[in-house]
Amino acid sequence: MSALTFVDADEALRERIGRAWGPVVAAHMHLTDGFTLVALDTGEPVGLVSVAWRALPPPLPDTIEGFIDIIEVRPGFGFLPGTIVDQHFLRRERHNRLLAAVLERPGLIGIGIDEGTALEVGRDGTWRVRGASAVSIYDARGARVTRPGAPVLGGRGVRLALLPPGSSFNPVRGEAALAGE
Repeated sequence: MSALTFVDADEALRERIGRAWGPVVAAHMHLTDGFTLVALDTGEPVGLVSVAWRALPPPLPDTIEGFIDIIEVRPGFGFLPGTIVDQHFLRRERHNRLLAAVLERPGLIGIGIDEGTALEVGRDGTWRVRGASAVSIYDARGARVTRPGAPVLGGRGVRLALLPPGSSFNPVRGEAALAGE
């Protein structure tokens, strides 16, 4: 098994990724207005995370409680068709957010990738967990879920896999295997 490394992107790496993955991906790499970390496997780019700096609004007064009741799901780069991907997953406790997104779109597989962790897609389509933490998979493709627009989401038969490093998931068969199995 090769070693996955993470590097801070520079202009040369952006140009290289642009040639390999296309100009849309390169255009979303923030080098001067944020940062981009690129995952390399034996020197070849296999993934990236790019963050743009934004001015934050002033904090809410202590007397106001806030919550997010709408989940906005936008198209990504198309690296993993048929999925919804969320990052910083376990560390920031984003389970409810991803589960709700999957219940609203039961034909898509939810993938929660934690910090310091990557999901490697093999040539055969199998996903393998690499890095320091785990990946959560929510699969509602065979589940019964509440009707679209229901005031409260619900479902039964949603499959969950919590996969530590070395584990794998076959999205076609919906089968997970823990490391060493």
